[in-house]
Amino acid sequence: LQCAYMFDDDREQYVTLCEQFLDDYLKAAPSSQTLIATIRNFMSTHRFYKALQYVNKLIEHEAERLDLN
Repeated sequence: LQCAYMFDDDREQYVTLCEQFLDDYLKAAPSSQTLIATIRNFMSTHRFYKALQYVNKLIEHEAERLDLN
């Protein structure tokens, strides 16, 4: 997602990869559905910086699930 934010020329490629990663994470952690929906909403409206802020929340979600805090 950070690459989609930074590199306009290859944005579509990075968005596609990010969507795949989000799909994989959602399958592994269905409780992330609301966070992922929010990230996807920001991505669809080209608000990549805002989406990146929510990725931090997703990282926190993962850490809680893995008890890494």
